[in-house]
Amino acid sequence: MSDAGEVTRFVMTSRLATAPDTAPPILERESSVRDTVITTVVRRNGVVDTAASKTTGVPRRGAVPWVQSGTALLEQAVRQLLASRVDSVEVPQYTFGVNQAFPSYVRRRGGDTVELFLGNFAAPMYARVGRGGEVRSLSARATTVKTETVHVPRLDYDAVVRGWAAAERSGLAVGPVSGRDTARARLAGSELWVDYGRPARRGRAIFGALVPWDSVWRTGANAATQFHTDVEVTVGGANVPPGTYSLWTIPTPRGATLIINRQAGQWGTQYDPAKDLARVPMRVDTAAPAVDRLTISLDPEPNGARLTVAWDTRRLSVPVAPRAATGG
Repeated sequence: MSDAGEVTRFVMTSRLATAPDTAPPILERESSVRDTVITTVVRRNGVVDTAASKTTGVPRRGAVPWVQSGTALLEQAVRQLLASRVDSVEVPQYTFGVNQAFPSYVRRRGGDTVELFLGNFAAPMYARVGRGGEVRSLSARATTVKTETVHVPRLDYDAVVRGWAAAERSGLAVGPVSGRDTARARLAGSELWVDYGRPARRGRAIFGALVPWDSVWRTGANAATQFHTDVEVTVGGANVPPGTYSLWTIPTPRGATLIINRQAGQWGTQYDPAKDLARVPMRVDTAAPAVDRLTISLDPEPNGARLTVAWDTRRLSVPVAPRAATGG
């Protein structure tokens, strides 16, 4: 932290409890804030993930960082409210790893309860706070996270590690429920990549239930799914200039539509149709056997690649080709 109490560097590390001490973390996010720029380097098993690593401008005046399901950093926003004499305070918030600032506010709700609306969520959270601004409990049940957090005087970390190690040995997944992955391909001597969250079925009905028909779907989990190309390409016949975009889909009982959107880096609930670059139909095939965890791939084809989204019993796909290969 700086002398003024501002967070200037944050490192979040995920390790398998059963891994040797010398093994690199399975996931490490290192974010540094300098003036109005935040730089995040993401490493997976010790190797830098260039698709997820980025540098972005963020506001610093009054802004606070946030880490999902954490409360310590939110207390900075609560203290801004308590130090004011108004009922609501706007507090710009940025998320490490996403590297984007979101409009947010903290509002008094009576007694020891405050409402926190973070711009990367579509619904507010509610916290019970102490006189010094400390968060005693936090309810995120109205958001897509669906968590309840309660402050405890002491946490037995050794017991938690032992429990995770036992879960790993029994074959249970430990870590983020919907971790992120990156699909990559080479096209016309340049790199394409798709960065996305990977939800699992976990016994749930998917299309037509968890993923409603005829509605825009983030095509993944958590932060919006991102597509990057270094060269001009066609995706499903639509021209896509070099750059980074977000991908969304509209599944229907009979087919699916892929949306290529000019905005990138936002949370998966922040879709802005005004920024659509193109909408293209997708080919729909049956996935057999059913795919338990959502998988996006860029599979080589004679004239380019095929972007495929596979989950449950559905396989949605569109062709991707270099712009020159289309003759346009």
